[in-house]
Amino acid sequence: MKITGDTYVYTYTYTVVEAAAKIGDKLYAEFREAAVDSMNDQTVVVLLKDIGTYRMTRDNVVLKVNANGHALTVEPLEDCILEESTTDTVKTYKSVKAAAKVGNTCYKEIADAVAACVNTDYILYIIKSMYLSLRSELIQ
Repeated sequence: MKITGDTYVYTYTYTVVEAAAKIGDKLYAEFREAAVDSMNDQTVVVLLKDIGTYRMTRDNVVLKVNANGHALTVEPLEDCILEESTTDTVKTYKSVKAAAKVGNTCYKEIADAVAACVNTDYILYIIKSMYLSLRSELIQ
């Protein structure tokens, strides 16, 4: 603050950043912040050309995005599958826990993972705990 006679002069410093995304009228400097705020509810509108890659933060949560033609890659959590659907300009993502994993590939259904193992040297990892009956079939 600077005092000149009876006048007080205040100096403020502002940092201006370009918004990466918005929800309604609220602007966000980072897409990640908007994505977390919007979970299961509102649509995130992408404002920057290259957001890059966003990894979902929780499973069984919906993320709705209007990318406005900009590049955006969404990845599921580890040991999850990313379900995607599109309606008009809004793409919906959901990271769902996989039932099984073979190599680096996750499968929603154990049967699909078992089929991927047939005639290979891959190991099948069961991720979800559930009752599994192989009907006395031998998997080699």
